[in-house]
Amino acid sequence: MNPVEPPITKTTTKYFNSFSVELAIMKLNISATFSVKLYDASGNYIDMMMMTMSGEDYARWTSDDYIPVWVNEQLHKTSQ
Repeated sequence: MNPVEPPITKTTTKYFNSFSVELAIMKLNISATFSVKLYDASGNYIDMMMMTMSGEDYARWTSDDYIPVWVNEQLHKTSQ
């Protein structure tokens, strides 16, 4: 193997069009950690990330309809 000097960083762009969410860890009245799978426009799996909801966000969780809204907000925060 031959070294690359100096090292090269290759950046790739991924486009996520949809996601699925599964509860991974629950600490009742404290936090919830979700496994979030990300898919492209054709429904192909692209990536997975873990997201932990706690504090005020956790307090706002009064129905499961809130979870995809919260995940979508977090995805947009991490993309900036």
